[in-house]
Amino acid sequence: MAGKLRRRAVVAAMEAAEAARAVVRDCALCERPLGKRIEWHHVLPRSEGGKDTVPLHPICHRTIHACLTNAEIARAYHDMVALRAQPEIARFVQWIAKKEPDFHAPTRRAKRE
Repeated sequence: MAGKLRRRAVVAAMEAAEAARAVVRDCALCERPLGKRIEWHHVLPRSEGGKDTVPLHPICHRTIHACLTNAEIARAYHDMVALRAQPEIARFVQWIAKKEPDFHAPTRRAKRE
């Protein structure tokens, strides 16, 4: 009996999480409507203990990781306001603002020190 209750609780939690994700309409970085593809970004990297995720366009997600390392994100950019204020990201957000939701372009390689 306890096993069935646990399974039901897990299924209910998964359905609630899926429903919450379905309601999301805008990219957390550029604030444009989301397209067909959505990627989930850990605001604080998982390697640093982060659990919370936000929805992003694939191009926005790749740009974050091309501009910043996980250590930099954890140290200074672990909220979306600070991330948008980072000079390279701010320039990208301004550039992408008028593009279609499913717009895609090659992203430069990630910087690694």
